[in-house]
Amino acid sequence: MNILEIETHPICMVPHWLHSLGDQCLVSLSRYKYAPQHIEDQRELITIKLGELTPSWLESQLSSLPEEYELALHSVLMSHEDEAHIPMVDFATKDIQQKEIFYWAYEQLGITLKLFDSGRALHGYGMEPVSRDKWIRFMGLLLLANIPNHQPLTDTRWIGHRLLAGYSALRWSKNSSFSLKMPTLVTCIDSSCPTLAG
Repeated sequence: MNILEIETHPICMVPHWLHSLGDQCLVSLSRYKYAPQHIEDQRELITIKLGELTPSWLESQLSSLPEEYELALHSVLMSHEDEAHIPMVDFATKDIQQKEIFYWAYEQLGITLKLFDSGRALHGYGMEPVSRDKWIRFMGLLLLANIPNHQPLTDTRWIGHRLLAGYSALRWSKNSSFSLKMPTLVTCIDSSCPTLAG
């Protein structure tokens, strides 16, 4: 990875989470092989200290992925047996029209998102980790973001998988035929974003 890729990859979020929880906090990632329309979620778990989640560590992991396997970050952060979650969203589209939903999320839950283009859709990451209860509320809000007779905004199958697993997970690699690109920074969503003011 060159410096530009590091600045636009989701790893650029790590300093925000470090600021909240410290470098001894444990974070989990996984290697997985994507299987469309399957309920079973098979992953090889990797747990490290958040302070060790560096660009060089990531580069090493990406270069050693088996063929057709991807690397994903999990939402759970453990600090002194306390569980926090990174708010994550797998959108169903790149076309974010229902901005009022996200203003409401910001007003109700205080969650500020940064968006990354994953190829087919957008991925969102919260700037600040939240409690497990707040994560569950956030996931419920994502389900309610899909309005009947409108194009789905969030990927409900992803939400179902993640609630069953007890954590969110988003791809950090591009190593399979299904993935179109490495996730790349787009913008943030909150009430102060100038890109959403209009």
